[in-house]
Amino acid sequence: MATITDRQINAKPDIKDRWLNETVVRGHGVLVARITPTGQRKFYFRYTDSQGKRDRMPIGDYSREETPGCMTLIQARLKAKELAGLHQSGITNLREHLEAEEQHRQAREEAERIRLERENQL
Repeated sequence: MATITDRQINAKPDIKDRWLNETVVRGHGVLVARITPTGQRKFYFRYTDSQGKRDRMPIGDYSREETPGCMTLIQARLKAKELAGLHQSGITNLREHLEAEEQHRQAREEAERIRLERENQL
């Protein structure tokens, strides 16, 4: 099993995209790092959805150090492991699942905001 390293991610960009892969849970997902010709470095989680189609979901931009809005290689591995666990648990369309979770989270926040507004009006 190949392991992605910080050294590989920080290598000088090529004239075309370079893709690095690391199996997270065999049969349930792969952590992918993409290095673009312009030097951008991004993480993706690749898995096979319920229709047998490969899906590559962006999970974050790379930074060697902890930086707001970016993730380290260790953080990307943890996120990929979390997503692989969801897939392994039977969730075959992660994109739909995560979008639904986000909608529920936003609805809960909106309900809480309305509740606090009503409390403050009393």
